[in-house]
Amino acid sequence: MAPVALWCGPHVIGGAVTPLYFATPVGAAGATMSVAFGDSLQRGVDTWAWEWDNRMKAAVDAKANPEIADTYLSINKQVPIMVGEWAKERPDIPEADVQNYTRNVLDGRVRGTETAQKYLTDTAN
Repeated sequence: MAPVALWCGPHVIGGAVTPLYFATPVGAAGATMSVAFGDSLQRGVDTWAWEWDNRMKAAVDAKANPEIADTYLSINKQVPIMVGEWAKERPDIPEADVQNYTRNVLDGRVRGTETAQKYLTDTAN
């Protein structure tokens, strides 16, 4: 039986991503038949890697999302305290203005969060 040969060619635009061929002997005259399997194999590896990446991201998101939510809620509690403490040293500022400052800070944070989220949102693969 003749030896089996493997060939891995260069990447070609519009061609097989990984043109890997398996040459097998056919007949008694030493003729061979080539079976291309590299592209299918590469697609399988790519699919596995994509699934693995999604599982890893989901695990990290599951840990990070509650921490992000806790931080967000903590800031909602801390901003009014911080603005209130700042206002205590400024008796000439009316309470209505202090409330407006607090609302403005929180509104600005919400707008910033929403803008950042638009930039960081995952897109469908």
